[in-house]
Amino acid sequence: MVLVSVAVPNHPSYLSITTPWRLPIEFPLIVVTTLFWTNTKQAALRWLISIGITSLIVLRLLDFGFYLAFDRAFNFLRDGHLIVSAINLLQTGFGQLTAMLVIIIVIVLTIAVAWILSYCLHELSMLGRLKPKARSTITVAMLLLTLATIVAEQLLPERIVLHSAVLEQLNSKVEASKISQQRSARVHQAVTHTSLASKTEPEFSALRNHDVVIIFVESYGRSFLSNSAFSSVASDTLQTFADTLKNSQAHIKSSWLKAPVSGGQSWLSHATLHAGLTIEKQADYELLVASKHLSLATIFERSGWSSMGMVPGIQFHWPEGEWYGFDRLYTHDDFNYGGKRFGYITMPDQFTLAHLNEQVQPSDVSVMATIALLSSHAPWNVLPKKLPWSQIEDGSVYNGTNREERGTSIFNLSGLKHYYARSIQYTLQVVGEFIDNYERDALFIVLGDHQPAAIIGGLGNSMDVPIHLISKNPQLITPLPETIWSAGVVPAERIPPTDMAEFSTMLISLYR
Repeated sequence: MVLVSVAVPNHPSYLSITTPWRLPIEFPLIVVTTLFWTNTKQAALRWLISIGITSLIVLRLLDFGFYLAFDRAFNFLRDGHLIVSAINLLQTGFGQLTAMLVIIIVIVLTIAVAWILSYCLHELSMLGRLKPKARSTITVAMLLLTLATIVAEQLLPERIVLHSAVLEQLNSKVEASKISQQRSARVHQAVTHTSLASKTEPEFSALRNHDVVIIFVESYGRSFLSNSAFSSVASDTLQTFADTLKNSQAHIKSSWLKAPVSGGQSWLSHATLHAGLTIEKQADYELLVASKHLSLATIFERSGWSSMGMVPGIQFHWPEGEWYGFDRLYTHDDFNYGGKRFGYITMPDQFTLAHLNEQVQPSDVSVMATIALLSSHAPWNVLPKKLPWSQIEDGSVYNGTNREERGTSIFNLSGLKHYYARSIQYTLQVVGEFIDNYERDALFIVLGDHQPAAIIGGLGNSMDVPIHLISKNPQLITPLPETIWSAGVVPAERIPPTDMAEFSTMLISLYR
C-alpha cells in the first residue's frame, strides 16, 4: 500500500508498459523508518506521514487529471479556480445530485486513503517491535532493493529509474511557478506600455462598408483534422462546409494559430486575440481587464464600426466584459432564449447565430461582432439538431425536443470522441449556412478557441487551432500571402502556426 501510494503516476504516459519502472526512494526510507519507531509520539508521526503521502497522491492525481484535460500539469498559481469550474461543469452537465455525489466520494476516498496508510504504517511498526529478526530482514531487503535499482538504472537507464517522488513534485511546481511569474511580468509590462492602437492607429480602409464577424468555435482544434479517430467525420464536415461556402460564392483561405491554452479556458483565447497579448492564465486575464490596454473591438469602434459581443455562456454579472468596450454586449439573459438548456450548453449555436443576424441586419453602420459559440463544449452529452432557420424564432422550438442525448457513459472514451466530433460537425454546418444566408458585405473570421481536452484529442499535441478567413468579396481574401494562408477550408500542413496574440496585428496590417 505504501509503495503504491508514493508511486501514483502524475502523467497518463506512466501507465504504458513501455514506460520505465520508477522506484520512489521514499518507499524504502518510510519502511525502514517505521520499523525502528519507538512508542514515543508514534501516532503523531504516523499520521503526519500518512497525511503527507495522501497530499502527494492528491497533487499527483491533480496533475494526472490536468494532463487529460489541458495537456499540462496542475499549477498552484493559476489553476485553483478551475476546480470550481469543474464542479460547475458537473452540476450543469450531469445534475446537482451527480456533482454532490462526486464531491462526497472524493472526500471520503481521501480520508480513507489517509486512514489506510496510517493503519499500514502502524502494522509495520508493530512488526518491527515484536519480531526483531523480521525488522532486520526487511531493512536488508529495502537496502538491497535500492542498490539493485541503482545498478539496474545504470545498465538499463531507459527501463528503470530511481527517483524522489516528493522532490520531483516540489521541483516541478517551483519551476512552473517561476515560469508563470516571469510570463506575468511580461504581460504586466506589455499591458502598461503598449497597445495595438498606439503601434498602428489603423483606419481599416480596405474593410470600409463591410461587417467584420469573429466566430470562435468551441474546442475546434488541429486534432479534429489530424486525429484518425475523427478523420472520417472531419473530412465530411469540412467538405460540407466548403460546398456551402462555394454555393454562396464565398472565397476562403485557412491557416493555423497557436492558442494560449489547450482543453479549456476559452476566455483566455478570446482575450489573447483581442489584446494582441498572450494571456495564458487567470491572473494575467484579470490584470488585462483592469488595464487601459485597448481591445480590437475598441479599435474598430474608433475607426467607425459599431462593436458587438455575444457570449451566451456568461450567466452572471460580468464586469470583465467592460474591458472589451463593446457598444452592445449580449450575455445569457440578453438573448431571451425561450428553449431548454442542452446540459452545460445554455443555448444551441444555431440560435445564437440567428440572434446575431437579427441584431446586425437593421444596423445602418458596419458592425464588428465577436461571438463565442458553445455547442461543442464538453461534456457533449446533449447535442442540438440542425433546424430550418425559419423555425428558430425565440428558441422555444428547443422545448426538450430537437436534441440528441448521448446514451454512452462518460467513461466510454470512444463515445465521448464520437459526440465531440458530431458537435463540431453541427457547429460548422450552422456556421456555413449562417455565412451563406448573411445579406451584408462582410469578412468572417472563423477559428477555434483551443484544442479539445487531451483525453479527446490526444496527449502531447500542439496547441494549434484552425482559422478561416471568408468573404464574398474576393478582394478581401485573394491578397492573403500563401506563406501563411492556403486556399480552401483545410489549412496546409506546411504552414507554420502564428501565435494567436499576433493575429490582431496581422489583421490590422492586412486591411489598414
